[in-house]
Amino acid sequence: MFRTLISALFSVILLAGCASSDRDLTTQWRDKQLEMEVAGIVSKVPYTGNMNIDAIAYNGELLVAGTSRNLDLTAQFTEQLQTLNAKQIITQIRPGEQPSLGSVSSDSFITTQVRTAILTDSQISSGSIKVMTQQGVVYLMGTLPEAKIAVAVDKARHIEGVTSVVTIIRALQPAVVATPATNTPTETATADAQ
Repeated sequence: MFRTLISALFSVILLAGCASSDRDLTTQWRDKQLEMEVAGIVSKVPYTGNMNIDAIAYNGELLVAGTSRNLDLTAQFTEQLQTLNAKQIITQIRPGEQPSLGSVSSDSFITTQVRTAILTDSQISSGSIKVMTQQGVVYLMGTLPEAKIAVAVDKARHIEGVTSVVTIIRALQPAVVATPATNTPTETATADAQ
């Protein structure tokens, strides 16, 4: 666990220097911590072997997606998620069996292709969006300029093997630029005629 924690911290520090994002290093660390806490919960009895769960967090919002063999376990797991320090928890857990190795590999490949396709747009920074795939369903989470949300979704939809795209993307508000007023009062000199 300590080795994983150090590895995650090192990854966040490296990525923070490479990617521009609306998240500071502390927020990125907290997001990674939320993801690791979900992985820790699902790796324990009774969930291990009965649930296939992945999680991504962005700005304190947590997306948890996957499959579960048992509805009672899903309810118990969802209740346990509520103990995490997340601003919002979005669950996308469907009933189903554990995916095959081929399905997991395909999802990983799809995630890589989607990330690559989205990041070919020079106006989308690597730190502004996270991608996760579960059984062909692509989840996009992050913040983007409003015009770029549709671009990201369109690029994801056109990747082979993608069955649907779920977006949890907040639109960045355009920057307001203050301009000096043009109707400022000006002094006028008056000459007294004598």
